[in-house]
Amino acid sequence: MSIDFHFEDLAQHEQQAYLYLYFGGKYSPYKGSIYLFDFAKPENLTNHQKLMEGIHVNRLFKDLHEELGWKKEDIVSGQFHTLRRV
Repeated sequence: MSIDFHFEDLAQHEQQAYLYLYFGGKYSPYKGSIYLFDFAKPENLTNHQKLMEGIHVNRLFKDLHEELGWKKEDIVSGQFHTLRRV
């Protein structure tokens, strides 16, 4: 899987993007990570390692959603819509 960003376009509009990843396996618990991509800072366009910041990394699904204050209804209703701010 790959995700393509047009850095210049995003930087012109001072955009930020959140990437939500959820993963699990047959014998492993369901976990998630949330990353922030900050295109607003010019230095991030040349140093792509600074572009991405891990906000919550490899957290158990249940713990992650409790920390964010999401209820079951929020998760279901928000699945196919813009997700709330972290």
